[in-house]
Amino acid sequence: MRSVLRLFVSICLLNNLIVSTVTANDEAPASPSRSATSAAIEAFGAIPIEDSKALPTVSAKSIAVPTDGAGGASGGSEEPVCVIASQARLRSAPSTKARITWKVARHMPLQRISNVKGWSRVRDLRGQIHWVISRSIAANKSCAVVKVRTASLQKGPGPGASTADFKVADRYTPFKKTDREGAWVRLEDEYRGAYWTRETNVWIPVRRSKMHF
Repeated sequence: MRSVLRLFVSICLLNNLIVSTVTANDEAPASPSRSATSAAIEAFGAIPIEDSKALPTVSAKSIAVPTDGAGGASGGSEEPVCVIASQARLRSAPSTKARITWKVARHMPLQRISNVKGWSRVRDLRGQIHWVISRSIAANKSCAVVKVRTASLQKGPGPGASTADFKVADRYTPFKKTDREGAWVRLEDEYRGAYWTRETNVWIPVRRSKMHF
């Protein structure tokens, strides 16, 4: 009986030794991998407001891109719109995962071609096509962007007016358009500074309709 008992104790001790050895040799459990969101925050800072809310995520492959002028906001017409967000990301497709083609500031004018599920297909002053989230633009605004290398700014309309405190504006500078007098337009910047420049210095999109015969 004692022999059986000693054998049983020996087996238990041997089993404990094996378990302890295996546990000691095992690697520590891997820590959970960082989420894509955490990695993005570390790489780029805070998530942009545009991408952090519940946004439409239309797959670029799931829609048929309309031809220019087709499917517009009002029966095939193209309408001028202005960026109303502090910054808008223009993209290559109607998805927040699509490549960013241009980052533009408030008052940047664009020509809206069509709407697709919360996204707008737009054309810029260079004629290039982009997609932008529709809520970041508005059609009931008036805006302009400098299209020449540098646009001279004045305190009033006409060639005899004195030069503004900021003498020139560079190409792609957006403004709110507030008035027109002859060949001159009155512009306002983000800080309510007012300037006059020749209308030929800026791009102001207009509503265009396609005629079908």
